[in-house]
Amino acid sequence: MWANPTVMRKLLAATFMTALIAGFTSAGALADSVNPHVSDECGDADVMVQADDVVVGTQDPERAAGYDLKATWFEDLYGEDNQHLGVRVHLQMCGAIPAPALTGSIWSVSMDIEGPCGRSVYVHDWDHDEDPTPGVQRKAFVNSTCNRPGIIPGTSEGYFEWTEALPDASFSVVGDTITWTLTPDLIPGGRTDFVLPGTTWLSQGAYARDGRQVTVASGGSPVEYHASGPGAWDFAGTSTDFVVGQGGPGGD
Repeated sequence: MWANPTVMRKLLAATFMTALIAGFTSAGALADSVNPHVSDECGDADVMVQADDVVVGTQDPERAAGYDLKATWFEDLYGEDNQHLGVRVHLQMCGAIPAPALTGSIWSVSMDIEGPCGRSVYVHDWDHDEDPTPGVQRKAFVNSTCNRPGIIPGTSEGYFEWTEALPDASFSVVGDTITWTLTPDLIPGGRTDFVLPGTTWLSQGAYARDGRQVTVASGGSPVEYHASGPGAWDFAGTSTDFVVGQGGPGGD
């Protein structure tokens, strides 16, 4: 659960099932998972190789389920004075999320905002700290990715504008769900523009990738094929808008 109970005591989520228990805000908000902003069918990350109608499934379906997207939903957060405090982002998988073991595993939620740049929050298993003794660690980040004209006329290219590490208090991993709490005190560098009331998330996407994955290939003509392995991956998205703070305290 959250490592900053002082902040959590102030948060009142504008969703049906959120509750305050012993100074901590519930990370479940289970009612919203029934009607998520992004949804995806379970089972589509289990395929390791597919050629036309011939399918070879992953050899580790239990682990693959932890990278198989199920739902993403958002909560506006308010204080006792109805002041908007930020947004909570939930990402639910089809199975339990594996413990940190390998570098490269990642779970992310992205949102497009007005302008050439979008935002992503993600959890990444890595061992890039200066002190290597702890081994693989699970860290959270927020970044800005942008588009600009490419070298070839008529094309565009993406690039990272900035990346900020989020404190451990900003995220939790419980069972099959990752939750990010995005409030000004938890987002470093003043990178809070995308969680301000009135900001429109023009579209949202979710992505997950097992650090064991070493190859991805797909193609067609004469045979449609897809190969991924040995680790699973999944992606889902929507073009539905989400307006930060639109529902207001206690709103939809």
